[in-house]
Amino acid sequence: MRGNADAVKGVRLLGARVLLRRVEETTSAGGVALPDSYAQTANRCVVVAVGDGVEKTFQGLTARKMRLKVGDVVLVDHRAVFPLAIGGVAYPVVDEDDVLAVLE
Repeated sequence: MRGNADAVKGVRLLGARVLLRRVEETTSAGGVALPDSYAQTANRCVVVAVGDGVEKTFQGLTARKMRLKVGDVVLVDHRAVFPLAIGGVAYPVVDEDDVLAVLE
């Protein structure tokens, strides 16, 4: 796994998967306090680790260049998230293709 963070040692992502950390937002851009239920569907995350990009196809294994890198801030579809608990913290795992945008 490229970009192995201390909190996720011992986890090796396979294929084009991306391990994320949710960005906690307690207020909106206008200063309005957001309810706790917003955190369930929040889709702004930071990339913690990326997989090796090797995928299975009918022709065998193929390697693809990962477009995301550790530290990227991304938007993801919350329905595509697989929650992975590490040390009592839930880290979303998604396929790189399920990332909607990279925020700059």
